[in-house]
Amino acid sequence: MISTLADRDDDRDCLLILGNRHEDRIIGADRLRELEERMPNLEVVHVISRPGDGWDGETGRIRADVLDRVLPTDRRERAYFLCASGPVMDAVTAALATLGIPDAHVSAERFAMA
Repeated sequence: MISTLADRDDDRDCLLILGNRHEDRIIGADRLRELEERMPNLEVVHVISRPGDGWDGETGRIRADVLDRVLPTDRRERAYFLCASGPVMDAVTAALATLGIPDAHVSAERFAMA
């Protein structure tokens, strides 16, 4: 979706919150950096559950407290697109609900881990 927005020169604000175990194993990290350069309206927030000693970003899992720190003040008017495994999807959906995000603003795509 973000690549399509970049190709269309879409200037809407986009926030991608991406959870990974290790900061040196982020799939598509080079592509994300390229998209950030092309899209000044894109912010990528990495949440690392098992960070190395030098990591200074968000840690743990994508929870309500993390979302509360990184989501914009108009969060209840935004659209949310989630893609994750079932347990992660459930946790993030619950966290969004805790922050008062209406269910109608959340679109979800679940996947199974291989």
